[in-house]
Amino acid sequence: MKNKQKPTISDLIKEVKSGQVPPVYLLCGEEHFLIEKALKSLLDILLQPETRDFNLNLLDGTIVTIQDILSAVEVYPIIADWRVVVVSESLLFQDLQKPTSTDLENDLLDTVEDINSNDPKEIFLDWLHEDPPQNSILIFTVKGPVNIRKPIVKAIDRVGKYINFEKLEESSSIQRDPLFKSVSKQLAQSDKQITPSAFNFLRTQVNNDTHRFFEEINKAISFVGDKTQINERDIRNLVSPTSSDTIFDLTDSISNRNVNQGLSSLHNILSDGEAPIKINALITRQIRLMVQAKLVLKNNTTNFDARRITYQDFVSRFFQPLSKKMSKDLPKTTTVNLLKQNPYVAYKIIQKITRFEEEELIGFLEKTLEADIQLKSNSIPAEYILEQLVCDLCRPQRRKAI
Repeated sequence: MKNKQKPTISDLIKEVKSGQVPPVYLLCGEEHFLIEKALKSLLDILLQPETRDFNLNLLDGTIVTIQDILSAVEVYPIIADWRVVVVSESLLFQDLQKPTSTDLENDLLDTVEDINSNDPKEIFLDWLHEDPPQNSILIFTVKGPVNIRKPIVKAIDRVGKYINFEKLEESSSIQRDPLFKSVSKQLAQSDKQITPSAFNFLRTQVNNDTHRFFEEINKAISFVGDKTQINERDIRNLVSPTSSDTIFDLTDSISNRNVNQGLSSLHNILSDGEAPIKINALITRQIRLMVQAKLVLKNNTTNFDARRITYQDFVSRFFQPLSKKMSKDLPKTTTVNLLKQNPYVAYKIIQKITRFEEEELIGFLEKTLEADIQLKSNSIPAEYILEQLVCDLCRPQRRKAI
């Protein structure tokens, strides 16, 4: 791939507004927040609100096949200029995220791929080299780097648009720091500012995770109310680490199907001395909340995209109305009632719940019951039981044979 200036989100927006819309995009890299921001910018420009639901397909790449993806792309847009198909974490790129160490190994892998004509990558390349639909756009998002030496990435870069969002580098001057500039611009939309000390403290707390950084900023906007300045004390009150935060990281990893994050959080909790039976009970509680989220969404008449709705809109349009309407239909105990939780907890669960089927969640509850029995029998090391549970819960659901 030739060296060239790295495109930015601003470049992306300008190109699309000028009519330069390629058939396929690959948005990847370590800065997950920028991937989501780029995707949102594309969707906001390409799709009109009144026809968005008819012309947007959001596919889980860990589940769908290449045939599913291409079939979705072939559907003609309804009363609109574009149909957009978004595929997150596609298995097409799964083995590309760790480049091999030598050119010889790369060449060998490329040769093997060429031989296998049934390889999903080859099917996709054939489709891309033919004549993709002129009114459909396929967008892949991958949280992490991909191997730019691979034919599939080269083809996307040649025919479409490939953007790798690398980690934002800190600047010696906070006024020139790209993250500080970005957050200042976002806060200005809410007539707020953040002090340098608060900014630096938050960045340290989230370990330079930009996605989590902006999640905390959104919480801070609501937290400070009418105050126009967010200071370090506000951030400390909002995000200082507690044992419940670590538990939240574990349960959040299950919602994300992120086994690596899940195991890491589990080991942190165990090292803090948390009782294994209590950990399993908290996981069970999370799954019960997820089941409720599935049922609440099914009975909800409000038309909104659970994956894309902002926190503020979620609270005003969804959480508050439903808390008054449906809270009594859910468990009486506050700790296991979705609509009696902190709105932000419910928001995170609702965002991810579309990845799960009801029967799958019921199966999860059965697994936590089995884990509870095993933990109380003391026949197997507790750490092993919980590790196996986390792996089972984070594993992508297998597609049913038709």
